[in-house]
Amino acid sequence: MSDYLINKEIPYFGEEGLSCSQSTLRLLIERGVVNLPIETVKLVTFIHGNKKRDAHCGAVNGAAVALGAEFGFYEVGGHLDSRGYALMEEFLQAFEEKFGNVRCQELVGKTVKERVDGQWTCAEYVVWAANKVEELIKKGHQMEAKMYEDNWDE
Repeated sequence: MSDYLINKEIPYFGEEGLSCSQSTLRLLIERGVVNLPIETVKLVTFIHGNKKRDAHCGAVNGAAVALGAEFGFYEVGGHLDSRGYALMEEFLQAFEEKFGNVRCQELVGKTVKERVDGQWTCAEYVVWAANKVEELIKKGHQMEAKMYEDNWDE
């Protein structure tokens, strides 16, 4: 992993900066993938890897928030649209296939002995998660368009 990811693509990420969940969500907002105000990043402040306490990787949590923003619901009955669930499951499977696990502790260990190397590893998770979410959001909207077309033809 090069310094490029940390210094150019996600310069706000790191030990003194934003967490994995915050960085993932901010990257998606800055790319225009999810239409949320930048202040939304504050909402995921405490849903990172939770200090490696048997929690999901922060990049996974940031991805879940982004997918929820796009395909989530807040009204009774919203769960009947299964696209969001299917896309989140696809994300989780792909992340686990790529990195071996979705849990922070399993990904980076109980302690990160070489902090710089640990940040590089986590930066890779953040960028990969943002790229995958972008792909899945496009796929979700294509599914929506197809459903609309199918219903229009009837």
